[in-house]
Formats: sequence, C-alpha cells, structure tokens
Amino acid sequence: MQIAPLFPMAAGLIAGIVLDEALELPFLAYILTFVVCGLPAISSGVRRTIGLLLIFLAAMSVGGALHLRAARTVPSSSLERYADEIGRIARIRGTVVSEPQVLGDSPNPFAKWTYQGERTVFLLEADSIEGMQSEIAVTGRIRVTVHDAVLDLNENEKVEVFGWLYALTPPQNPGGFDWRGYLRRQGVVARMNCDHRLNLRRFGESPNMGRTVTWLRTKVRGLLTDDLVTGTPEEVSLLEAMVLGHRSRFDRRLNEVFIRAGVIHFIAVSGTNVVILMSFVWSIGRLLRRTKRRCTWLMVIAVITYALVADPRPPILRATVMGLLFCIALLLRRPQAHFNWICAAAIILILIDPTTVFDAGFQLSFAAVLGVGYLAPALLRALISGGLWFERVVLARPYAIQDRQLARAAATPLLGPRRYARRLWRAASKYVVLLVFVSAGAWFAGLPIVTAYFHRVQPWGAISSAMVFPLVSLVMVLGVLKVAVTAISPGLALLVATVLDVTDGWVVHVVEVLAGLPGTDVTASTPPWWLVVAYYAFLIVLVLKFPPVPQINSASVFRAAQHPRQQPIPTVWFSAALAMLILCIGTWSRPTGGSEQVRVTVLAVGLGSATVIELPDGRTVLYDAGTSLPYDVGRSVVGPFLNLRGIRRIDRVYLSHPNLDHFSGLPTLLDQIDADAVIINSCFEPRGAPGSPSRHLLELLSIDGQSVQVLDTSTSTWEIGGVEFELLWPRGECDDDLSANETSTVLRLSYAGRSILLTGDIEDRAQTALLARGELHADVLLLPHHGSVRSTTREFLAAVGAKFLVRSSGQRMARTDNGLIELLGDTPIYNTADVGAVTIVLDREGVHVNAQNLNKK
Repeated sequence: MQIAPLFPMAAGLIAGIVLDEALELPFLAYILTFVVCGLPAISSGVRRTIGLLLIFLAAMSVGGALHLRAARTVPSSSLERYADEIGRIARIRGTVVSEPQVLGDSPNPFAKWTYQGERTVFLLEADSIEGMQSEIAVTGRIRVTVHDAVLDLNENEKVEVFGWLYALTPPQNPGGFDWRGYLRRQGVVARMNCDHRLNLRRFGESPNMGRTVTWLRTKVRGLLTDDLVTGTPEEVSLLEAMVLGHRSRFDRRLNEVFIRAGVIHFIAVSGTNVVILMSFVWSIGRLLRRTKRRCTWLMVIAVITYALVADPRPPILRATVMGLLFCIALLLRRPQAHFNWICAAAIILILIDPTTVFDAGFQLSFAAVLGVGYLAPALLRALISGGLWFERVVLARPYAIQDRQLARAAATPLLGPRRYARRLWRAASKYVVLLVFVSAGAWFAGLPIVTAYFHRVQPWGAISSAMVFPLVSLVMVLGVLKVAVTAISPGLALLVATVLDVTDGWVVHVVEVLAGLPGTDVTASTPPWWLVVAYYAFLIVLVLKFPPVPQINSASVFRAAQHPRQQPIPTVWFSAALAMLILCIGTWSRPTGGSEQVRVTVLAVGLGSATVIELPDGRTVLYDAGTSLPYDVGRSVVGPFLNLRGIRRIDRVYLSHPNLDHFSGLPTLLDQIDADAVIINSCFEPRGAPGSPSRHLLELLSIDGQSVQVLDTSTSTWEIGGVEFELLWPRGECDDDLSANETSTVLRLSYAGRSILLTGDIEDRAQTALLARGELHADVLLLPHHGSVRSTTREFLAAVGAKFLVRSSGQRMARTDNGLIELLGDTPIYNTADVGAVTIVLDREGVHVNAQNLNKK
C-alpha cells in the first residue's frame, strides 16, 4: 500500500465527527485538544516519534468542531427556528435549487385504493419569511411538497410558497430510514406542504451562477435524449441516470430491478463513470494525435464539466476529486499515490459537509474504491497463491505448473493464426477474471454497509456486476459520444442514437433477467458493530497478507500472484483472523433463544395499525400490518423493524378486520419474510365485496400459496410460547348489519399476571357487547379505532382500567379535539404520532412502556 501522509488527517476528521455525534462535547473541548496536540509538535523530536498521533488527534478535534458547527449549531437567521413538529402556516420566498419532480403514487399492491394524486417536490433556498409587519430575512433550505402537478416549474426560479411549515422529525420506528439526517445532509432544515399549486407564486429566474449550471444540465440532457424516439420512458430515465447521474429521474420499477440484481451502483454515478469518461477523452485525444499533456488537460475539462452536469452526490464528488488529482499528477509528472488521493477526496468532502460521513453514499463510495484498489488484487493473489500451494504441498510437485507450461511450449510451438488466437484467449480470460474480482472486491468491501442501511444482500452482485459492466461501459461511451456528435452534427447523431437506444434496451433486458434469478435478493438483519469490526479487520489482514501491486491490471496482478513477495502477515495470524471472523458470524447467525418477557411493539404507521408481538420462546406474532397512507408500510416500516430485531420468521399473522389500513403492507412484507399462517375471523371474507381491497388481498395470498386460516370461535383461549391468547370478540357474532369495524378481532394477551388488550377498530356495538360480558381488565390498552370517541368510550376505558394507553394514529394529541383528552384523566397515553413506535414489555417485574422518541411527546 502506498505511503499516504494524508491518512492520519482523514482518519482523525472522521473519528472526531463520529465522536461529536455520540458524545456532543462542547466546543471548548475541541479547542483545548487542538492546542494540547499543537504545542508538543514544536519539538522536532516529538514530531519524529509521535507526530502521526498528534496529527490524528488534532484532526479529530477539527472534525468534532466542524460537526458541532454543522449539525448542532442553529444560526439565529435559520428558518429552522420558525418550524415546529405540529406545523404552522407560513409564507416563504426563495429560490428553487433542485430540479422539481412530479411524483405519482408509490408502487404497492393497493395503489388504486390509496391514490394520492400527483405532487411536485423541490428544494427551496429560503430568503425571507412573512412576519407580523414585514418580511424577515432567513437562511436555510426547505423541502417543499405541492400536492398538485406544477409541470412548468424550473430550477433557479424565484418563488413564494404558502402552506404548512414543519420541523424535521427523527425516525418514528426502530430500523426506519432517517429522513431527517438525509435531508440535513442536503442542507435542508425544514419541510413545507402546500395544498394546491395556486399556493405557489413565481417571480422569474434568479440571475446567479446556478442559472448557468441549470442551463448546462438541461442542454446536455436534451442532447442526450431528445431524439431517442424508439426508447421507452424507462430506458430514457435509465440513460439519464447512468450517463448524467440524474438519479432522481430514474424510473421506480427499474430502480427496484437494479437493486434486486445487485447492480444499483451503476446508477449511482461514481468512479466507474468518471474513469470511462477520462479513458474515452484520452483515447480520442491520442487518436487525433494530440500530446499527452493536451490530452490530460482535455480530461480535466471533461471531469469538471461532468461534475457540473451530474448531481452533486458524494460518489461523484469523490470521483471528481480523485480524477483531478490523477490529472494533476500527470501534469506535474509526480508518482501516482492512489491511497493518498482517496484520503484527499475524503478530506475535501468532509470540509464541505462534515455530516456526509453518515451518508450511505459516502461510505459505499469509499468502501468500493478501496475494495477495487486493494481488496480485489488481494483476493486474486490469494486464489492463485492457493493454487500454487496446492500443487507444491498436496501433489508434492514444487514446479509442476511452470515445468508443464515450458514443456508444452517447447513441444508444440504455435505459429500463425493459432498463436494470435491463443494470445487473444489469454487476454480475454484475464480480463474476465480481473473484472469478476474487481466486482467482488467492491461487493465484499460494501457488504456490511449495504446490509446495515438497506437490510438486503445480493449474493450474486459481484457476478452480475461483471456481466453488466461491459454494457454499461458501452452505454457511457455512446452517451458521451452522442452528446458531442449531436452538438456538431445532428444528422450524424441519429446513427449513434440508434446504437445507443439498442444498447440501453439490452442493459434493461439483461438486468431484468438477472433480477429474476433465484437467490438474487436476500433480506438480512442489521449486523452488530462487533461483527462489522471483525469483518473489516479480516479484510485488512487479507490485504496485508496479499499486498496489491502498484498498478492494477491483468498482467501485473497475475505476475505478482505467481511470484508473491515476502508477506508481512504470518500465516498463523491470517488463519487466526479467519477463525475469529467465522466465530463472530456463527455467533450472530445463531437463532436467538427465548427470554422471560413478552415484547409488544406498536409501530408508527400513521392512521393504521401494525403491532409486532415477540414471545418468550423466540417466536413472533403480528397483529395487523397496514396504513391508510399511500406508501408501502410492509417494506418501509414493518420489514426494517423485523430485520433490526433479527426476526426471520413470523409464526402467525392476525388480521383484525377487512379494512385496508390494517393489512395494506402484508403482501410485500410476506415477500421478504415467511409466515406460517395468516389468520382472519369468520366475518373477514363476507365483509369484502368483489373488487374490494380485502378480496384482492385474499387473491394475492392465494396466488403466493400463503396459508390463510379462519379463527375458530369455539376456542376462546390458546397458548403460544407461554403466552395466553384470549379471543374476546367476535365469538360467532357476524350479523349483516355489523360494520367492518365492529367485526374487529379483539385479543387479550396475558403473561406473568400482566395483560394487554388489542381492540382493532371496534365501535359502539362491539364495545357494548364486551361491557355486557365483563372481565375486560388489562394493564395496557391499545385504544379502539385509533383513539376515536364513541358513546361507550368512557365506560369502556373504565371497565378495562388500563395503567397505560396506546394510540396508533397519524393525528397528534395537540390537534385532537374529539374529547379524548378529557376522558383520559391521569392515565398516561402514548400516541404514535407524537412519540413514534411504542414498546410494551410484560415480565415478572411488571409492565414497562417506552417509545422511540419519548422526548417528542
């Protein structure tokens, strides 16, 4: 590995940012640390002995201070000071700083029953907010959502928006995506909802540098896609994303297909695209007989132009910095220090935005480039060295391979076409092997990051990447060529457009085939930190055991593998690292044992219901999984939670009643995790009319071969994993005049003398019947019908006598005016809209209730 003077600085900056995120130290602590590290560095003797450590500590203090300023300091003029979680009416002026997107409904099995309509989303750089008497100057970006299609809105326009201003909120569910952190890394400090496009006034374009960049992006996109008359909208979106890095315009269906195939990194424009672009420009320049120095300057211009045209994401910024450093090294005729370039790129990105360290794109980008540069050669050398060891030790023929090759060459000399065919075959085979190992290096390096952030693993991702890479390279080259040719000769560009269109279609076809293969996309749980540390420690030992050669190409890698240098890591230490990794993986993957408690988690899904019940013997029961909001709650909420908890199978799924907000997420959830049985009551199917969501659900479950059982009302109690389940309603009542809500399955779970009552959406009639029967007591009550108030609610609450109340709702308590608050008295209530997911633990010591965001109550 090359000497990297910038490595201690880059590592220190990252360590300081992580430290500040975890401990939130005061600014004075970082100042003192920097001074303490700087004073000893005056002595040359100290610099020679612990200079690297001092640089690391000083950089760590700088990283902590940068993160404190960026993430924990709110300027007095920030728009964030005017936003709150409940929302407030505001009128804000500013400039559109992102390309407006018109979005439709998210793809899910019940999209036609949850139609939200088109909406326009963009980022607004705020200038002022309307005050009581005059405009107040403010700073910061907001994410604006207009619940209407604004087709002619452009980036860099000055606008005024009127609507509800909200503060960014933390994740509402364990394992859920951190939208607040993601938006903050884009400089967004608040969000705003506008009900109609008439709430948006426009004042023309802003005369600044962004106008030129916007024009350039629009012009290049037009040159690339305007005359692709035969391409489908999906293929055009793929071309824009793959060539120009406009990921926001990428088709959603294709996005999922690329994820399943394990090749989504080709859409996230990064080093691969920049390398292809630089190689193409260099080749064209040399073909035109330009000097190497002029070709290098052409590469500089191409890289900078590409960075302006593409979306400014961490991967493309990292690739741009490294590409420019490479060009500078060529111009100055300095040695190529790849690892130092990587560190320099990290330092630049961190100085621009310290919070980018926590971005998945940042982490995957650097993991991939390190995997390609160092892990891929190590893997290849390990394989070839292992083959030589097999020949020498197992077969006892020390030089069998070399001797056999020399004898064959001497006995049958190759002449003419056979000689060139053999050379071509060797070159092609080496290229294929190297491509597979480069893909494998990137895949192995990013595996824990992908698993932690996305809870998905593509086992064949390396092979799929190797298969798709040649087509992607061709699309990239043809795309750049088409932009250049169209600007010069539109007529000649038609030929390039035809070839590009066909190649783009082949990319889609190949990726769809790869995504359809069995085992291409596996759901995985979040690995614990100690397993991630053990994994990367082993990869570091592997690279040190088989250090890479200075230049990565087929000839040098194969030559170094056949004649390995003295290895700095002894075999015994390498074997110990491998054994430790296997032990850690075995410990993590071993099924978790039982516990002496019942853990019930009411997830925050808006107006809907999804409750996960973890039993003492390790089994899991699900009570409902749906929402009335137009998003896939199974994939985005329930699935990530189960992955976080390490739950790989559901024993039973109880659906309370045939309303969409209680089962909308079930089909996609069952695509990710197996369930023994889906259990409905006898009223479920009769309440579903033909063409209704509930009938559609049963059809989907039947097509997938999922077992669906009807609850036996003759059995009032049963036991699962040491927990008593009691059916309170319905017990044979399924009259035609009962509404779907009134037929909700009411279950009481009891363990260690404590109980929780799950009520679905029961209303007056069901509550009256239950009151008449008596014996309704429970320690925790999941409020009926999301906290709605009926004529029987007061009496029902008194009969249950719960110590804790839980409300699964999308409505905050501050906006609840149905009289519920007056009925509660002193009984504590946990509302998912306010505190996020609510966790109830029943054990022998009592009842324990906690929430995802209790400080937001």
